[in-house]
Amino acid sequence: PLGGDLGAPVRRLLDEAIEAGIDIVGASPDIAHDPVGATTDAVAAARRSGLRLDVHTDQTVDPRLFFLPELIRQVRAHGLTGTVASHCVSLASQDIDTQRRVADELAAAGIAVFTMPLTSLFLFGWDEPVAPPRGVTAINVLRAAGVVVAAGADNVQDPFFPYGRCDPFETASVLALVAHLTADEAWDMVSGEARRAMGRPAVTLTPGSRADLVAVKGTNLTEALSMASQERIVIHRGRVVARTTVRHALQA
Repeated sequence: PLGGDLGAPVRRLLDEAIEAGIDIVGASPDIAHDPVGATTDAVAAARRSGLRLDVHTDQTVDPRLFFLPELIRQVRAHGLTGTVASHCVSLASQDIDTQRRVADELAAAGIAVFTMPLTSLFLFGWDEPVAPPRGVTAINVLRAAGVVVAAGADNVQDPFFPYGRCDPFETASVLALVAHLTADEAWDMVSGEARRAMGRPAVTLTPGSRADLVAVKGTNLTEALSMASQERIVIHRGRVVARTTVRHALQA
């Protein structure tokens, strides 16, 4: 955690990492002893280095631990571009007017949001026997405000989340359930919107578009998400880099 005098050793490590050539500056103010200071340090590091900023913020369902507005304020004050706010779980614990106001501010600041539905569903609600929280951010409010909302899987078979398989089809399927999305919407959040959030160019099935694709067996997208077939072809820059085939055998 950064922030305050106790964060000095971590700030030195961050400076060393920047010198070593990292791609992005990150911070987790929700676990810092000084959340505002941690946000300030991360923003300052991004400004000095010219790197993009990814802040794991508000990873809690406690509405009192709400650090997203501070990130928005500092990003807008310093004109940072390409910032990502990850998790933003506490946003869903706010009243609807606050959710909409903050969503509008995120859109105006150009801050993208990454939600991690599998980890969030697993981590929260253990001690809530009645109406346990889902633990994901206010996905549909953010999307309605025009915020770039993407989805990923940040913990896979680790101490935070012992399950998962780093499969975007799994993430999109769970996302569709938890946020009541169509297959097209859910898939876009793990593909097109994820690329937008990371500052990557769009990929389309049109001549001249960058050929970074995954071809998966299925008659339509809904079936592909439901079955998540391992029969796939991975194409990178127009070249097949991986191919997985599945063989089914019936024994007489």
